[in-house]
Amino acid sequence: MIPLVIESWIWYAITWLVVIVRLLSRRMVVGSVKKYQIEDYLMILAMVCDAVLIACINASFRMGNNLIDPTQRITLTPDEISRRRFGSKLTLIAEMLQCTVIWLVKCCLLLIYNRLTTNLSYNRVVKTVALYVLVGFVVMMTLYLAVWCRPFSQYWAVPTEHGITPMACIFASC
Repeated sequence: MIPLVIESWIWYAITWLVVIVRLLSRRMVVGSVKKYQIEDYLMILAMVCDAVLIACINASFRMGNNLIDPTQRITLTPDEISRRRFGSKLTLIAEMLQCTVIWLVKCCLLLIYNRLTTNLSYNRVVKTVALYVLVGFVVMMTLYLAVWCRPFSQYWAVPTEHGITPMACIFASC
């Protein structure tokens, strides 16, 4: 079995274990699932997004993507190009889901901090950070989807028009 598959699903299982323990402890504190707060439901949404993320990462790894050696382009068959194009689309979806999961978890933490600092002077700091996180998410998604790669279809082009893939540019800038 591929190490990526094993490692990704182990981390996913550990994450679910932590979330389940958290939700059970929340149920013990509030007395009922019906009394869960928004951050509890956002964490469940984050885990659903994480499940799709893990599936996309593993499928993309098996199919390949447009991160290929330029000398290899000559040897790509039409079937392999089609497979890599689909894998590149899955990679794009996985990257969007990764950002979404990260920002959902940030949102959950900020909601918890907001509740903890209610009626304290620190609450203003929490709200300022929440605004910063929201603006950061919008800016990040806008840059990723509308600025860094034009035309957008080059995200999954095999081979790309310019010889370098958008994913390689993004990885190089990080």
